[in-house]
Amino acid sequence: MMRRIVSLFLLCAMLLLSACNEAEQSDDHVLIISTIKPIHSLVLAITEGTTLETRQLLPDNASPHQYSMRPSDAKALAQADLIIRIDAEFEAQLDKALQHLKPNQHLLTLSQLPHIKLLPTRQLAGSFSLHPAHGANDLHLWLDADNGIAITQALLNTFSTRYPQQAERFRTNAAQLIGAIQQADQYARQQLASAQGRGYITFHDAWQYFDTRYGVQLKATVSMGLGHQISAKHLQRLYQTVKTAGVTCLLYEPQFSQTVLANLAQELKLHTTTLDGLGSQLPLTIQTYPALLRQTADQLARCLQP
Repeated sequence: MMRRIVSLFLLCAMLLLSACNEAEQSDDHVLIISTIKPIHSLVLAITEGTTLETRQLLPDNASPHQYSMRPSDAKALAQADLIIRIDAEFEAQLDKALQHLKPNQHLLTLSQLPHIKLLPTRQLAGSFSLHPAHGANDLHLWLDADNGIAITQALLNTFSTRYPQQAERFRTNAAQLIGAIQQADQYARQQLASAQGRGYITFHDAWQYFDTRYGVQLKATVSMGLGHQISAKHLQRLYQTVKTAGVTCLLYEPQFSQTVLANLAQELKLHTTTLDGLGSQLPLTIQTYPALLRQTADQLARCLQP
């Protein structure tokens, strides 16, 4: 009788151990896909030291507005356990592929998170803008440090729920990441404190979250979009805006030619710099997102000098 009890106990113990091992190994081949680098860097930081595999879908130099999916992208999306995007409108080219996810796959849309601050697409009253609105909301939401923290907390909750075996490591990593974001936010405030109220112009209104947070002002956008030419009439209106609105800075972006407004910048003695909200030139590490906030503040502060 005793042997049977011992045998039954050992069998139960082995089954329990086997179940635990399976649970521990269940995350080994999990793939998490983020669409753009700033979000991927947050995922990378929170999953540091875990068994989860992470991947950035869009290349560093690709515009989310115009990216065309490759067959390898579709294959990766089909294999992912969790897919993280900004919004269906922001990564519109992926919408068709994401409509065919399997029941066990999860899609996390950051614009729909309860603690995300969404700003409406702004209209520059009394100023000049050729760039058309991209819908009701401005979706460059990761360029606000509070949103970066809200995304981190949402990722922590999602990962801890889906992969509970590694929840303690997620919590430790997320706490360190939030601390780094808060430090970068304070650094940006200090860098831009003397630039309060100063104006800039840019090709593409991608900086509303950043300039609103730190008190600088967009006065005009320049281009109607990629591939559109600026007419002489529009250029003349832009000259007037720069002269009357206290503009000191012209922001370029990597996807736009710097030669278009070189004469304007030279004649009006504007400071210029190239800002990249996707952090394309930054090395991908667990500190990429805080580094993006710091780099943007440094470059913008230099450009906004009187």
